[in-house]
Amino acid sequence: YQRRVHGGLFFGHRSPTQEFSCILNCIIMHDPTTTSSATAAASEPWRKNLGRDKTLFNRGDGVPDVSDRWWTGKAPSVCPGVLPSGQMTALPSPNLADCTVETLLDYFDNSWTLTEVLFRSLVIDEAFFRPPDHGLRHPLIFYYGHPAVVYVNKLRVAGLLVDPVDPHIESICEVGVDEMSWDDLGKNDRDWPSVSEILEYRRAVYRLLVDTIKQRWRPPVSQHHPCWAVVLGIEHEHIHLETSAMLMRELPLRFVRKPQQWPNAFPYSPVTSKPTAADFKTTGDDSNAFVRIAGSHVDLGKPIDFPSFGWDCEYGERPVATADFEVSRFQVTNADFLKFVEAQGYHKRQYWTLEGWGWRSFRNVKWPCFWVPKGPQGLSLFDLRVQFELIPMQWSWPAIVNVHESKAFLAWLSDSKGFSIPARLLTEAEHHLLHDINSSAITEAADDPVMVFDGPHMFTEQGANMNLAFGSEGPVDCGKPSSKGVYGVWGNVWQWCEDHFCAFPGYEVHPVYNDFSSPCFDGRHYMMMGGAFVSAGNLASIYARYAFRAHFYQNTGLRVVRPLVPTFTTCCINASPHVGTSPCCTGVRSVFDTDGKANEVVEVPAHAISAAIQQEHLAQTLTDALSVIVAPMVGAISELSAQVATLSRELAELRSQLHNNNSNNNNNNTGHPSNN
Repeated sequence: YQRRVHGGLFFGHRSPTQEFSCILNCIIMHDPTTTSSATAAASEPWRKNLGRDKTLFNRGDGVPDVSDRWWTGKAPSVCPGVLPSGQMTALPSPNLADCTVETLLDYFDNSWTLTEVLFRSLVIDEAFFRPPDHGLRHPLIFYYGHPAVVYVNKLRVAGLLVDPVDPHIESICEVGVDEMSWDDLGKNDRDWPSVSEILEYRRAVYRLLVDTIKQRWRPPVSQHHPCWAVVLGIEHEHIHLETSAMLMRELPLRFVRKPQQWPNAFPYSPVTSKPTAADFKTTGDDSNAFVRIAGSHVDLGKPIDFPSFGWDCEYGERPVATADFEVSRFQVTNADFLKFVEAQGYHKRQYWTLEGWGWRSFRNVKWPCFWVPKGPQGLSLFDLRVQFELIPMQWSWPAIVNVHESKAFLAWLSDSKGFSIPARLLTEAEHHLLHDINSSAITEAADDPVMVFDGPHMFTEQGANMNLAFGSEGPVDCGKPSSKGVYGVWGNVWQWCEDHFCAFPGYEVHPVYNDFSSPCFDGRHYMMMGGAFVSAGNLASIYARYAFRAHFYQNTGLRVVRPLVPTFTTCCINASPHVGTSPCCTGVRSVFDTDGKANEVVEVPAHAISAAIQQEHLAQTLTDALSVIVAPMVGAISELSAQVATLSRELAELRSQLHNNNSNNNNNNTGHPSNN
């Protein structure tokens, strides 16, 4: 109203009713003549953080500063872990029983500089502050500062430091995000420190950490040693190296550029082509696609005296008995997953869990997240987004998907192949049966490969694409098979499991980081095993236990299990402690339970399942229709009501002012014609 009247946009001689109708049209249709730049900025409040780092970013061509100012620790050219090519890899994990100050400093410098190499890929400041498109995580500026903040805060808890370095940064960059659902969208409208401020904070923290290590590190270091917090900080930085890399893989390509010090992607075919028969590792007709694994008794849990760092969720003991099962020799490939896409699997409700269908509908997902379509939908032509580039689709590489997509694929595969017992994901215990390392029997640090090999040697000696041997995943048959004939047990991409994240009997919260694991013991986080190409340090250990929610993406794929019996045992049965209101498993699970929370085996007739699905589909269709029709109307009506109320108040005030002015004129000027 003010823009149109006081801004000179009140055209012609309209009546109040006509003008009010015009204003309503502007509100409802968002007439561009009524939209100011301030309104546009208000819709993306994070933009207020931009433009403060002109010394770091050349705003003209988007090229970041190339001076050594960026490196707050050792520059890559002189950092431990640099290869003759100038690219960096991750170092082996240290043996904490006899690790020297020099060895620990090398390990620390390697992880610290790898983080800065990764963040060097962001070419403009917008990449640091723009929230992820899915709205489920902080912007990357948080993750640039967060590892350094955790070092300071945890060393203070451990008694190694007394004072904060910067209380504001250590508050705003302390706590990350674990979204509760796929629609738990963050607002990201806060005032963040500038990139330069975080850079200088990291520089101050680096100097402090080097001095602390030199003065306080004295092996052996175990869980109750104050310096355990130092290694905790290093392994925490490895975690965020991987999760930040994933967030950058989700960014538009214009925001990133591969740093010359980052490992190259796995060698790939430069020619776009259709998949060949050899690319279909699981969905093809190869009778050798599955390997039978004998059931066994598996003892899960890391020995308390093993001389490497471990998170609290790794300790304790959990015996699990597994039945015989068949497992795919390879992880599911992009070619395998293409069959699901072409079969319209993303549009068929019967293949999805209730929560999975809600996620798929909410996101309108039609293919895996890193597939980039070429041409119109239906052609099945895709490129593949890897870390910093777009390459022709590699059909023999593993499909990177979340739990919802994995379970839908398995339901479709079971249906299309006519499996009498539906396929499922691995369990944590079954994963331990696929490799050649008996984690419950090892006694020496050398028995855990990550404590021996850097990235390139992890690949050449162990056949595992991890510890940054490469800068991307590779073919599912790269590397070496285990003695069971199974490829990709370790590295390349993680593998989703049926187990929910849980504690083992004997679990104790570590006092330095008391909320690392326990908030996730909620029956909603799914285990993933085996590590990925970017997994380093503890993430690449045979004892690693990590988990994410079912809608989360994290360089994770799936391996198909063809069970020989419908029931299976997970590590989370009756696990304690349990948090939240979502139930977890209280008994053996059944493959006939689509939502993964069964407590007992129940034989459900096929016609009952079909009727339930139809009824649920009808309810979901009605809900979707109502949300499409009603939600925008409710929002528009609410906004319109507020606008009308404001306008009504302004008109009432104007009417009152006019009445008062007329009254004053009548009282003071005795009706003189000129005054009237």
